[in-house]
Amino acid sequence: MNWGWKITGVYVLFALGMIGLVLMASSQRVDLVSKDYYKEELAFSQQMDAAKHASSLNQSIQVDAQEGILRLSFPDTIQTGTKIQLHWYCPFNALNDRKMECSVEDSHVFLWDVSETPSGNYELRAQWKMGDHNYYQPIQVKR
Repeated sequence: MNWGWKITGVYVLFALGMIGLVLMASSQRVDLVSKDYYKEELAFSQQMDAAKHASSLNQSIQVDAQEGILRLSFPDTIQTGTKIQLHWYCPFNALNDRKMECSVEDSHVFLWDVSETPSGNYELRAQWKMGDHNYYQPIQVKR
């Protein structure tokens, strides 16, 4: 076997390897933080203002995660009847995200079943409106 065939073999192996890498890379899922990421970026300053309002309450939503149940304890500063949008955000797989809306009851406690999501680090994002102000509180949760 002469040098010409060896060089041709190296080029063919290189080309096949590159084709394999391209096929493997194109089959990978790429999840952004949200599907409408760029639209949400425009509203980021409003979210920062809402986070400042939430921190000014001097109390925060407390979360206890046990056996797939989130126990949310809302502070007394949140009025009864306030609607709160909850986003259970999974940074490693968008298929595990959950969204729901709840209303603050007299007990100021809400139970949410998230047992169908795998264990890991999550972020619970709570948004609500009281009076003229919007509020936003992200909470790190390990399940």
